Amino acid sequence: MPWHDACYRSLVKDVSFLVGENAKDCGLLPLGASSHYQKQITACTKAAVASGRPFKAGYISFGDDSMFCDIIVRDGKGTYWSLFFDSDSTGQMGRGGDNSIISVGQCDGIDFKPGTIGHGSFFHAVNCKASPETVTEIISRRTK
Repeated sequence: MPWHDACYRSLVKDVSFLVGENAKDCGLLPLGASSHYQKQITACTKAAVASGRPFKAGYISFGDDSMFCDIIVRDGKGTYWSLFFDSDSTGQMGRGGDNSIISVGQCDGIDFKPGTIGHGSFFHAVNCKASPETVTEIISRRTK
């Protein structure tokens, strides 16, 4: 699934801000994707981690009460970042985006095991520390 058709309108711009322009695109696993496609994305992400190069990867899923997107990137400096989008943080299955949130964390690394309850989860971002200042910077850049 192309990144520009997923999650929320400025996802591509937000992920690019975190990872930079020359990152390996391992893909964004769509909701309901085949296990074959998930294996391809996982293999690409593992290879990118092993190579030390920047990459981006993620998946779209559904939790108990809303759709979410879980993204992991490593930038050109070797820093791992997690970007998580929740389509309705109230848990009310709302529509229209009024209650959607993004959170960003700087992480120590990645483990290749499920990190959420969502179908398609193939990674766990390790020891992420919330970075609200990065969220603020991402949002402020959207209007530029």
